[in-house]
Amino acid sequence: MVPDIDWTYSAACRNNRCRCVSRCRQAAHRLRLTSTVNANHTANHVFFASTFTTTDSLGGSNSGTYTFTRFTPEAALVVETYTGPPGMIGTTNYLILFYTNTPSLALSPVTGAYFSENVNASGEVSSDVGNFSENTFGLVSGVLPAVPPLHYVGPATLSGLQATVTPKGERSFIRSYGDGTFASTSLVTNEPTDVGIILANTRVSANTEISTFLALNPPYAVGQDDDTVDVTWQSAIRATVTVVGANETASLAFSKAGNYAPPALTGHRITATPAKNGKTSVLSFTNNLFTAAGGLGESGTYTYARYTPTMALVLSTSIDVANAEEVDYFLLNYQSPNAGTYVLSKPVPGSAGSWTFTTGVFSTK
Repeated sequence: MVPDIDWTYSAACRNNRCRCVSRCRQAAHRLRLTSTVNANHTANHVFFASTFTTTDSLGGSNSGTYTFTRFTPEAALVVETYTGPPGMIGTTNYLILFYTNTPSLALSPVTGAYFSENVNASGEVSSDVGNFSENTFGLVSGVLPAVPPLHYVGPATLSGLQATVTPKGERSFIRSYGDGTFASTSLVTNEPTDVGIILANTRVSANTEISTFLALNPPYAVGQDDDTVDVTWQSAIRATVTVVGANETASLAFSKAGNYAPPALTGHRITATPAKNGKTSVLSFTNNLFTAAGGLGESGTYTYARYTPTMALVLSTSIDVANAEEVDYFLLNYQSPNAGTYVLSKPVPGSAGSWTFTTGVFSTK
């Protein structure tokens, strides 16, 4: 199990010496990497709130900034961006950690396996695999380091939350968060309705974080919704964001997301009603096949992915002659276990880069 998403508080805090993340004292985490490819090569990576340092058995030392994102209960991704020494600027290291144990003792190391891929400024790639151990750095005989308490304003992770996002001068849209993933739905604004990956460091300082959004689908959103944002927390549920490198700001109001989106659609039937014009459609899902009666009136294959507790994407491929191999993107925003809103994104045949969008409400059985 990934022991904790928040790497900036101590193992003593993690093991119930204190229960509130925001009231734990700051401490660093250390990863010791032992390569199974390069014999006798070890490296120590020490992570502070927003920065890291590395030293290795060959005498090398580096530093930079990082993000830590948990994608599953057993695996996480660390993205290290080097800022020193000068020869390492422009280098990024992608470190995937597979945790194999979570010991109960506060000072015991956590262990697992790792895979790293290092990309330098010229685009050259080097890879490594091995084992790691993780512990809290700076504890002496189990006593917390003598530093003032650091009270974090925002949450340790956005996973399981949803936000009402209000860009300056525009109407609001909804974005929700899973483990390393996000989904957005907008019924009335020009903001993308999409799903993707979020990489974040929620502990840059007591009230700031940095997040990078990478859209995956629908295709029109890829690149359009790829932003890095600085987040400033006013409280545990309210924040403002500024897009790095752009004069764009927004306010966010957070709440806990309901656990509504099902893990799969097999055996489900969705009744979808467009907000404007069009007929109601009834979609039935069996294994990897779907049929639609009413407005859509087509059938084919589909994939379903639950990106957050409330949002999921259905990617359908038609097998009907009239719409052969047409791919549609059906984003479902569950507002309860049995109902919600949707946005259907469809590419315009013969017009590259053009899309049509249909919004509406749905119910499911």
